[in-house]
Amino acid sequence: TPKKKTFEVIDSIEGVEFLKFFYGKFYGNDENYPQQDMSEYVSDLILEKIDSLSSDGENLVLDYNPFLQGQDFSGKSITRTLKIKPLGETNQFLVKFILFDDDNHETTIKYQLAKEKRGGIKIVNILSDSILIIR
Repeated sequence: TPKKKTFEVIDSIEGVEFLKFFYGKFYGNDENYPQQDMSEYVSDLILEKIDSLSSDGENLVLDYNPFLQGQDFSGKSITRTLKIKPLGETNQFLVKFILFDDDNHETTIKYQLAKEKRGGIKIVNILSDSILIIR
């Protein structure tokens, strides 16, 4: 039987702080988006999948930012409305925010995090995204 992949359990506070930092760094204001390199925070597998699905001009599968579930946003709105909570499953977290101040639709994204050998945390799965989920 194949061995089930096990992850080192991430403390809930550590996971929440990681996601708060991630959203603050990349989406906390409107100036630094989207040029910054996310490879320190997101697994290569997800980044490669995002790149392959969003770079083909004619067969564009991914025409939104998976970390926003949209294209445009207000950094102030995300910072003001960001809520993160650990879920019952190991290393899974729920992130909620509102993209724009004049919008009342809350965006919800479910992530799985993992700890690297060097101790850093990365997003290894976007569980709520039917296109990007890694099964």
